[in-house]
Amino acid sequence: MSTANNAYEFPWEEHYVQAVLEPDSPRLQDLITRAHEAIQARKRELNGRPGHTLEMQLAQDALNSLGVLKRERESRAA
Repeated sequence: MSTANNAYEFPWEEHYVQAVLEPDSPRLQDLITRAHEAIQARKRELNGRPGHTLEMQLAQDALNSLGVLKRERESRAA
């Protein structure tokens, strides 16, 4: 649950939001990579544990969005 000290509900969200909100800059690829790694780590942690269906679906959606963001960035660089 969100608190005043942590505006994010899931541990990977901050990394994801930083990547999505970053303007196309040299930092973007690093932020995408860090977000992807954080999401994958959390999915491994939750794998097989009941009661986390929503977070698992949101994590997968975030991974899909990061993939689109990465492809868009690569196509602009080409």
